Amino acid sequence: MYKSKARESWHELANAFSNERILFSLNSAHQRSLAQTLVLSASGMRTSEASNQYVRGLMGHMVSYLVEMSGKNDLKQVVQQPDVILLVCCLLERLRGAASASEPRTQKAIYEMGFSVMNAVLIFLELYKHEVLIA
Repeated sequence: MYKSKARESWHELANAFSNERILFSLNSAHQRSLAQTLVLSASGMRTSEASNQYVRGLMGHMVSYLVEMSGKNDLKQVVQQPDVILLVCCLLERLRGAASASEPRTQKAIYEMGFSVMNAVLIFLELYKHEVLIA
């Protein structure tokens, strides 16, 4: 019974992390730490493929959103909005946390995620390089 409840709680936390915007109110250290903890939890899964699938599910929405946003025609105007700045910063912190948790069982998903988001990250860095608030 306890294992089932514990597993349920982890599943709910991972789901909230992936889908709930309220968690963006956490500071950057907590964003990183939570991403790191959730990705590290994948090491307890039965197979490497299950671990990688879990990481893809956990981080996939964020990666897709960053990539999609970086391709917008009006990106220079959009990225100046305070809520977008906060969102991008949170997503980057989460990516840092996930990358720092890389282990052999999850490296494939982490590397795929990093590869797919690299161009978007470079675009955001270029746009934000002179922003005092971002540094």
